[in-house]
Amino acid sequence: MRTDQHREGVTRISTSRETFARIRTGAAALAGAVLCVELGFGTVGVATGRGWHLVKPRWRGLFVGGGPLLDLAGQGRSTRRVQFPLTLVVPHVPLPAVAVVAAVLFAGWLLMLRRWGSHRRYPGAQRYRGLATVRQIRGKYGARAVRRTGRFTLPGTSWWRRLWLPTTSMGYRFGHPLQPNAPRESLWFGYETRLRIVARTGWGKSWRLLIPLIRQLPGAAVVSSVESEIFTATVKARGYRLPPVRYRWMRLLRRRWRIPVKYPVVVADLSDPSTRMAAGFPRVRWNPIVGCHDFKVATNRARALVHAGDGDNEFESSTDKFFRDSATQVLAAWLHAAALDPALDVDDIVDWLRSTDLGTPATALGGQTGDGYTAAKTAIMNMQVHLDPAAGRTTSGVRRYLNFAVSSLGSGQGRALCGSRDDPQFDMAALIAAGGTVYLLAEVDEMELARPLLTLFAQEMFLTAERTARLLPRRRLPQTFVGVFDELLAGVRVPILPYVASVQRKYGISFAYAVQSSADEEQLYGKAAAARLRTQCHSIIGGYDAEAADEITRRAGRAHVVTASRNRGRTSGGQRTEHAELVDVLPESDQQNLADGQSVVLGIGIPAFLATTHRADHRRHDDRVIHREMTQADEFVAARRSEQLANVDELAVYAGTATKGRTKP
Repeated sequence: MRTDQHREGVTRISTSRETFARIRTGAAALAGAVLCVELGFGTVGVATGRGWHLVKPRWRGLFVGGGPLLDLAGQGRSTRRVQFPLTLVVPHVPLPAVAVVAAVLFAGWLLMLRRWGSHRRYPGAQRYRGLATVRQIRGKYGARAVRRTGRFTLPGTSWWRRLWLPTTSMGYRFGHPLQPNAPRESLWFGYETRLRIVARTGWGKSWRLLIPLIRQLPGAAVVSSVESEIFTATVKARGYRLPPVRYRWMRLLRRRWRIPVKYPVVVADLSDPSTRMAAGFPRVRWNPIVGCHDFKVATNRARALVHAGDGDNEFESSTDKFFRDSATQVLAAWLHAAALDPALDVDDIVDWLRSTDLGTPATALGGQTGDGYTAAKTAIMNMQVHLDPAAGRTTSGVRRYLNFAVSSLGSGQGRALCGSRDDPQFDMAALIAAGGTVYLLAEVDEMELARPLLTLFAQEMFLTAERTARLLPRRRLPQTFVGVFDELLAGVRVPILPYVASVQRKYGISFAYAVQSSADEEQLYGKAAAARLRTQCHSIIGGYDAEAADEITRRAGRAHVVTASRNRGRTSGGQRTEHAELVDVLPESDQQNLADGQSVVLGIGIPAFLATTHRADHRRHDDRVIHREMTQADEFVAARRSEQLANVDELAVYAGTATKGRTKP
């Protein structure tokens, strides 16, 4: 005897439960057809003035006609015959009109049946029953769950004040779960929620996640991107925001005095002047030497500059770590020395790298006494050890890593951002207190040179937010400060993200980033740190990742699925059997077949589940608003860019650097 799972023309044999569901649906459709015909007759009767008349059943006798069944007396053939005992009394109304009304009603009935059936069955294979249930999703990521977190994310607000605040003040809307009985169940993720969203390549993470998230952020933010559309689609929403109101009727009543509030928006745009993405917007002027009189500050800034630069070796290798640590110590000594001498500036650091000049920074450090003597002595020792000419190849490797970091400061766009140390410096704390936004922008081909300086600026924003929170009574920001980083590997790399995820969360500081695969995280932070980071932050993967696929399959688990089979023998007919089979709930094949907008959500304390997310402009009103804002931003940027390119002095500023502070021979 052999077992055959496939019949002719059938790739899968239905189980008894599925067969019963089809029979039930067919019976419901038939009953609906009868009801629609009845309603059609009644509706047409009322419309034509004949009144509400329905098709009525009427019972009648089983026999009709007269005469005996047998003609024994020769009286003629009998007319008695058998008839169906039930007949229908049809009202006298126009039948074509009845057919039209019944067809319309029946179409609506079929749509309702389809919607009802989709609620009762799982969207996909039956093994998806092993994913998170609707109750689990609602309890973890529902609107009520997010609003409960307002006690912590909005310190200083009373329950009465939070009652009238919209849910977007505590979290952002993500989409809907792909679960039965939850067609209108919205997913809400708090701004400090730790989860991982995995989708296929090209699913549209910018328009489905990043742009809606940036537009809805209630507090201060730092945004990094290599795409201009993220800036143009969000800059006006970040610069002008309506006072938050929870209920729709309150928006109508308060429309007259709900005037948009202006919030500060500044840009650190290091793209090419001919294609500048944010021309005309207020630009950042910030010199990294200011504040480096503290050797700890100088070390942190040097580490950010060196970490963001590309290296010659694998990140986790001991060789790469040695050269990065050595370059960090040397650059920290240079920043500390430049901060101690008012006559020194960024150009001098570039000259020190070019000529390997140790005398000038050593002279600036040698005059320190008291508390600064120990730090100055350590800085001088670091320079002498790591830039020793006798070291040969080792010194050459350290200088190469220094070149990756310092070139960003000495470039035309980078030098324009730094300016002179005597210029008015950008106040990060004031921007955070005002709820403003900083955009870190550069094109893909310009990002390699601009990355160290932009990375340093992003790190300083996080550290400034922490210092600001520590000065507050509750030691927490009034609204969550969020950093959004698009393409973490190809864009701005922030080396302190593990520190932000583990320590700064209690100060109301969070972040979200997008990568192509888990390999990007491991390349930036190492395998151990990347593994910890995945469970402590909000990350988005926009591509197929074999390692992430294995993790998703493992976390989704296994479930029992009932399958049917048919046993065929030579002497007997086919025998149909059913058995339970233990299979993976979410195998890799299903992950690769995700449709547009679909993703896998991996949270903490909840099983994995599938979700669908619409584009930010999928509604007609949102489409008009966003694209109108994008058009206005594009026109403004194009006009200001043309004015800047026409100005010869502006081009000289882009190409040249300030000479003030240069070391004199």
